[in-house]
Amino acid sequence: MSFAGHLDKTVTIRKFTKGATDGMGGYAAGTWSVIYRRIKAAVVIIKKGEQIIAYDKANVFAGVYWYLEHLSGIEEGQRIYWSGRVYEIKLAMAWREKGRFMKLACVEVA
Repeated sequence: MSFAGHLDKTVTIRKFTKGATDGMGGYAAGTWSVIYRRIKAAVVIIKKGEQIIAYDKANVFAGVYWYLEHLSGIEEGQRIYWSGRVYEIKLAMAWREKGRFMKLACVEVA
């Protein structure tokens, strides 16, 4: 079975979008807008609070890894929504074949 065959979950990925300016230097409330809907992914629970060492990050702590096929525009700070749970992406990295799959280190936020 190929790696893509192990992607047994369906998730939505959202990013935070600032609201319009209020004319006094601030912004109206922002929203979490969908950038990818119904994406196939796999999740692996890791040791709670595991520290991940990356070349350009000081400290990254995560509770789960999400694996998915590579999609452009996925970055740290965005969120993964799955089955009523929400995970914030702390580190996005290429995995296995460069440019084909992604590994996202995340923490649950809600």
